[in-house]
Amino acid sequence: MGGMKKIWREAASLILTAHTPRTLSVVQSVLPVQDSPDWSTIFDYQVLMLRRSSKSKFMPSAYVFPGGVLSKEDLSQDWMNYFQRKGRSQDDLEELVLDKPDRPLLMSSEDSKEAVRRDIAFRLTAIRETFEESGILLYMDKNKEGDLASAYTFSEEMELEALRKKVHNDPSELLKLYQELDLIPDLWSLTEWSDWLTPTDLHEQGNRRFDTLFYLCNIGSKPETVLDKAEISALDWTYPGTILHQFYSRQLWLAPPQVYRVKEILYPPGIQG
Repeated sequence: MGGMKKIWREAASLILTAHTPRTLSVVQSVLPVQDSPDWSTIFDYQVLMLRRSSKSKFMPSAYVFPGGVLSKEDLSQDWMNYFQRKGRSQDDLEELVLDKPDRPLLMSSEDSKEAVRRDIAFRLTAIRETFEESGILLYMDKNKEGDLASAYTFSEEMELEALRKKVHNDPSELLKLYQELDLIPDLWSLTEWSDWLTPTDLHEQGNRRFDTLFYLCNIGSKPETVLDKAEISALDWTYPGTILHQFYSRQLWLAPPQVYRVKEILYPPGIQG
């Protein structure tokens, strides 16, 4: 496996959920998706979904989680230097490295000079791409409670849009942004969830293939967002049951990874969907 030539692009995606209060105090039982219950009375969270542009070369018009391709800037030694200056030791970072024999192929590298472990780099990719596509910047909040991540609040929408564009045009700008804000990206709130490789027969959705590592992250409330209008045509915070119902009733299209992952967070272990 280590000698296998990678003929696909390596990427990371973020399943981002936000706490939303239930509309009723009485929690109903979970019904089949086809019955389309009022999900706001059942779940206290929504998931961020982005609609890809109809002009996209890969999966046009599909609803997806934010994400994109690993950049060499995500593997830069500058990140490691910054973490250390901000008081994050090598041991802190090693906590993120999953030392298991059966790891996804994209965790292996032919470049022995990579300065950042891939368990760290792909988390940076997921955070960077989420900011590029939605304007949501995750950071370490010293005052946060529990395992919830925090999203930075910018003073003006115009400022957020300008910064989002800078990072989109140059991935190295993400580190500069964290430096200017004196913040640390919250890698520790991202949980590795699954790995998906694009099949070879998905021709109608484009000829590109991606090996994508999916992460899960929860935030305390829905933050301000701004679209990357070149790649994303719509953004929606939605209940998992709602978007699955829309998919099954052919109101929209979800790629197979999104179908599986949304259903997985809709029906936690022990609940049959």
